[in-house]
Amino acid sequence: MTLLVIDIGGSAIKYGLWENKELHHTDEVPTPLTRGSFYDQLQEIKEKFTKEKTLKGVAISSPGDVDEESGSVNGVSFVPFLHLGPIIPQMEQQLNLPISMMNDADCAALAELRMGVAKNADNPLFLIIGSGLGIAFAKDGQVVSPTDAKQPELKDLVARSIKNLNNSNVSPVQIGRRVSLKKFKLPSSIDGKDVFKLAEVDDPIAKKEVNKLYQSLAEVLLSLNLSYHPEFIALGGGVSQQEGFLENIQQALAETIDNQAGIAEWFKNFFTSSDKKESLQKEDFPIVKICQFKNQANLIGAALHFEEKYPEKA
Repeated sequence: MTLLVIDIGGSAIKYGLWENKELHHTDEVPTPLTRGSFYDQLQEIKEKFTKEKTLKGVAISSPGDVDEESGSVNGVSFVPFLHLGPIIPQMEQQLNLPISMMNDADCAALAELRMGVAKNADNPLFLIIGSGLGIAFAKDGQVVSPTDAKQPELKDLVARSIKNLNNSNVSPVQIGRRVSLKKFKLPSSIDGKDVFKLAEVDDPIAKKEVNKLYQSLAEVLLSLNLSYHPEFIALGGGVSQQEGFLENIQQALAETIDNQAGIAEWFKNFFTSSDKKESLQKEDFPIVKICQFKNQANLIGAALHFEEKYPEKA
């Protein structure tokens, strides 16, 4: 089976072919601004491959709350045209192929659970760094919705609020734009990769933004671990490929725990019914791992989701 796989991001659409459990012919194009130009772009990508391949379908990874039953992408994201009513039926009509669509963080989680860092794990949590921060839950080795994860509502609200407050600090897209503007350049002239390269040569503006990214991520990781107590937290997304990324995260976590132990202890005790105050224990500190498939996880997970949805085409 040959599948066309698509990963819709805030700045780029990644794509490729999925054959024999492997990705081939991966590439990317800038994300269009309108739904019409998006359909045209999908058609061009399809025609690029159909001269030599017979496609069985299209597997899509998308930001937002994907509802395959209604064909809509709910919520908000850095790709506004996705949220303007049903989109899956129109794509199926445009491409004349069956389509599966899944949230991007869930796609990454599915790839890592089946084939990557979380293979054989039961209850890890995934934090995917893209245009924003995406969270994916797993229970008994399966990707589940936040509702199925059965987390206390208030605890879930607080953890997600902390994540949302730090979104712009850890988004490579937003970091690139901020550094560009501070250097009096066009917002799109510097991207996230450029910021890390500038930080390596001690550019003060870039270095400050990268340090803020690690600090913000550490705060999010600690709050998620105190809220959900996962088996471990797997970090994914293109930014996780940076050299020394895990070591820098570990250092930021240690500094956050040292500098904000009081806040972390308050967070822990906020959710306990006991009158006795508890101090932070070793198990409160998150075990952090880096996702194996990094910036290809969304594409792989989208393909695996298609195979589960259409087993007769696998």
